[in-house]
Amino acid sequence: MTSFSINNELKTYLKVKKPKQGRRFVIPDIHGHFDEFKAVLDKISLTKSDQLFLLGDYIDRGPKVKELLDEIILLIENGYSVFPLRGNHEDMCWQAHLKDYDEETLKLPGYKWGKDIIDGARKIFPEYVSLISQLPYYYELDNFFIVHAGFDFSAPAPFTEYKSMLWNCNTSEDIKHLNGKTLIHGHVKRPINEIRNSIKNRTQIIALDNSVYTKNSNEYGNLLCLNLDSFELFVQKSA
Repeated sequence: MTSFSINNELKTYLKVKKPKQGRRFVIPDIHGHFDEFKAVLDKISLTKSDQLFLLGDYIDRGPKVKELLDEIILLIENGYSVFPLRGNHEDMCWQAHLKDYDEETLKLPGYKWGKDIIDGARKIFPEYVSLISQLPYYYELDNFFIVHAGFDFSAPAPFTEYKSMLWNCNTSEDIKHLNGKTLIHGHVKRPINEIRNSIKNRTQIIALDNSVYTKNSNEYGNLLCLNLDSFELFVQKSA
C-alpha cells in the first residue's frame, strides 16, 4: 500500500511499505488546529515522496475543523501519501451520523460530536462522509504499529478489538504481540518532557499527544510531529 484512498471501502487496517526514497512522519491528535498543522508541514517540508501518518481526532475542541479536513482531503487528492487514522472523536461523529448512540450518550461532556461538520439532524456534511466513514483503525509498518489509542493485549485477539484502538488509555505491558515493533499512539495527553524522554530512550510504546488545545502551559499545548526514521521531534506551539 502506497497511499490511502478516500474512494475505497473501509479497511480495518492497512500494511504500509516503507517508501524507497521519502521520509515517514507521524502527527497525533490535531483537533481542528489547522494553522498549527500547516506550520508543522512547513517545518518538515513535506514532499510527495514522504509518508504522513495522522493519529485521528481531527475534529472537536479546535477552531478550524473544516479547514483541517479540507486540507487533509486536498493533500490526498493532490497525490501526497497521507494515511489518516480513525480517532474516537471521528468514530463518535460517525455513530451519531448513523444514529447508533442514544441521546444521553450524545450529551456527554467534553465532546461536540463533530458539530462543525454536521447538520441539525446530526448528519455529516456530504463532502466529509467518505473520509470519516473509511478511516482505518491502525497501520502496520515494517518496524511500527500506528494506532489512535492503543491495543488491549489482554484480549484473546487484540488486533480485532477495535473499541480499544479508539479508547484504550493503558496499553498492557504484555507487548509480545508487537513482535519487536514500536507502538506509536495518541489519544491521552502526555507532558512534553515525558514524550521527549520516551523518544530519546526509544521505548517500545511512544505516546505523542501533547494536548494541542491546552493553553497557558509549559508542559502541554503543542502539536508534535515525529520522524519515524531519524526520531527527530518537531514541536509547534499552539497559538
